[in-house]
Amino acid sequence: NKSFNMAKKRWPLWPELFLILLFLISARGYKKSDVIFTQIRVQQGNDKTHWMDLLAQEMPKFLEADTITLEVPLPSETSNSTEIKMSLAFADHRFKGPWMLVSYDAGDTAARDKEGGGEASWQWLSEVRVTFLYSGNDLRHIKCDPVAYGDVQKQLSSRTIKVVYYWQKDAEHDASLCIACMFGLSYIISFFIAIYIVLNMSKKIHEV
Repeated sequence: NKSFNMAKKRWPLWPELFLILLFLISARGYKKSDVIFTQIRVQQGNDKTHWMDLLAQEMPKFLEADTITLEVPLPSETSNSTEIKMSLAFADHRFKGPWMLVSYDAGDTAARDKEGGGEASWQWLSEVRVTFLYSGNDLRHIKCDPVAYGDVQKQLSSRTIKVVYYWQKDAEHDASLCIACMFGLSYIISFFIAIYIVLNMSKKIHEV
């Protein structure tokens, strides 16, 4: 039987194709220490900048906890009484962080609205914590949280912010992925068993 002989010749290739598929799937995503492309955008008053690349040494590296000093790109004439915000984008804009206050007035604005009221108290963002949730070799989610503020007079001259990169495994996604892989693997095994049974039946019919 010609068709049976062709099927029998193809049979040894199927496991190899399956292994190639698994290799291609596992090859996707990041490897440890891969640089995650990061950009920053700044808003000063009503003016927003375009997205700008961080320096290579400022960008996070996959699965590497790190603390860097981020220089905020501001015009040279920036005063210490201007509200400033910034936002970070990671992995070619797959993940965008919220607008975070870099410089703001923490004083009693309500009292200051009255004649002879309180004084301004401008604060500068001194530390940000960026948490990367990952699963396997890929990013799942990113959180950007302001941690501390300091006196703007001391920190505006340097225009820098300490950024802490922290990595956390997404256990919930890993469990879901494991269940999905088990179902997928059982389906593939069932498929090969069914093909094997069909080939054996075809062989017996051919022999008869």
